[in-house]
Amino acid sequence: MLLIDSKLRAAGAEKQAVELAEALGCAVTVMAAAKSFFPEDHPQFAGIYWGEISTPGTREIVDWADAVVCLGTIFNDYSTVGWTAMPNGPGVLTADQRRVHFDGHDFGQIHLRDFLSGLTRKVEKRDATMTEYKRIRSEPTIKTPPSPTRS
Repeated sequence: MLLIDSKLRAAGAEKQAVELAEALGCAVTVMAAAKSFFPEDHPQFAGIYWGEISTPGTREIVDWADAVVCLGTIFNDYSTVGWTAMPNGPGVLTADQRRVHFDGHDFGQIHLRDFLSGLTRKVEKRDATMTEYKRIRSEPTIKTPPSPTRS
C-alpha cells in the first residue's frame, strides 16, 4: 500500500505516485498534511491516515498491510499523533525527495520522480490492500427523511 505525505508535492511526483498506485492496484492513504495530493475521487483512495482520528478503516488497512511504501513522509510528534501512528518494520520502504531507505538499506541521490517511474515499470499488481479495505471500510448510512404526514 502507499502512504503519501507533503514532500511528494515538493518533489513534483504526484503524477508518478498515481501511476505507481494504478500499476499496483493497492490502497492509497495520505497523511493530513498531504490532503488532496492524491485524488480523493480515485477508486484506490483509502482516506487520511492520522492515528486514532484517521478516516474510518484507514488506520486498520495501514496496520494490516504487510508492506507500506511511504512517499514524501514526515514523521513527527504531530503527524504521528504522539508517535502512535507510524508504520515501521522490515515491510516499510520510505522514499523522500532524494533518498530511499528500507530494512537497513539506504540509497541517496535518487530523485523521487525517477524512483517512482522506475518502480512503476517493474511492479506487479498487488491489490490485496484494496480488497481488504473494501471489506472493512464503513459505508456511510444514508437516512431518508420520513415523508410528511397529512392530516
